[in-house]
Amino acid sequence: MKKIVLAVLLSFAFIGNALSSDLVEETFDMADIERTITYFTNGGFKIEVIEERNSTYVFVNQKNVEKFREALRKAKDKYQEWKKVAEDNNIEEVINEIDVKFPKVTIEWEYGDEKWYYFNYKLNPEFAKINGDVMLLLIDFPIICANRNRYITTKPMFGFKGDDEINEFERLISIEVVEENAKKGEKEIERKNELFK
Repeated sequence: MKKIVLAVLLSFAFIGNALSSDLVEETFDMADIERTITYFTNGGFKIEVIEERNSTYVFVNQKNVEKFREALRKAKDKYQEWKKVAEDNNIEEVINEIDVKFPKVTIEWEYGDEKWYYFNYKLNPEFAKINGDVMLLLIDFPIICANRNRYITTKPMFGFKGDDEINEFERLISIEVVEENAKKGEKEIERKNELFK
């Protein structure tokens, strides 16, 4: 029980710290819809995902960024392999789970005037070919309940349509881009501290 309470407190500390920082954002396409990635000064980031009813985000803690990057690379390799298999064998529709383990993430969404969270969410990557679109899905519209109220839910999609979207997202979570944007956020904090001494 103590471990669970500690994990929840640490997660709130991570999110609270991240939200109070001066943040740098970049945009990218997710299934043909423009989304944002927000970089934290501590080296983590959050990704805006697709959800019809409310704003929903996936948080990747700074200690898991490298594991997340590596898991995405492995999932992308399997996606490309299966994309070729589907083309070579005239497969029109398929959804198949990709056996790659991602680090657990935090899901955040807004409902009413509050923010709600699901901690330690396990991403389940899938290869999908539907209506001619080939996708790499990391979250495929499950119903996710808030940790502190099971009646508050979100139903997000986190995935990419085609190689260009995957490649651009990979670039945005590269070591260079994450570190550069974390430093930009730190410089902005320093600039404001200098202004308001």
